[in-house]
Amino acid sequence: GSLDTKPRSGRPRKISDKTARTIVRDTKKNSQVTLGETQAALEKDGVVVSRSTTQRYLNKNELYGRVARKKPLLRQWHKKAWLQYARQHLDTPHSFWHTVIWSDETKIELYGYNHKRYVWRGVNKAYSEQNTILTVKHGGVSLIFLCDL
Repeated sequence: GSLDTKPRSGRPRKISDKTARTIVRDTKKNSQVTLGETQAALEKDGVVVSRSTTQRYLNKNELYGRVARKKPLLRQWHKKAWLQYARQHLDTPHSFWHTVIWSDETKIELYGYNHKRYVWRGVNKAYSEQNTILTVKHGGVSLIFLCDL
């Protein structure tokens, strides 16, 4: 029946609410930051926490470590050209598309960055621009195979 603050069970929190918000804000600003880099930034501010503690706070705020998706770098004029092409062929009969030869190409990089990169992202944010790795069709040494479908 008293209003005194009683001691709570369990271990007290290692970081304050303000520090937890800072972790989430900095990770949302740069989604490709690693847990080690976040931990080092906290140590500069005088807060010593483990990587698992940092990860737990990110997961509580619906940020999960995932492999970054790769998608081609599309400039604004690419998007406009695709939209113009789609509008031009909007009323094209279905039989026309049976006469088109569809092809696909695959690029294999001999020297480059084929390894996976991880990002911190929320649910349904896989293809937002900050969570993807943009790819280009030039640079380095590569082999291109063309396949007609």
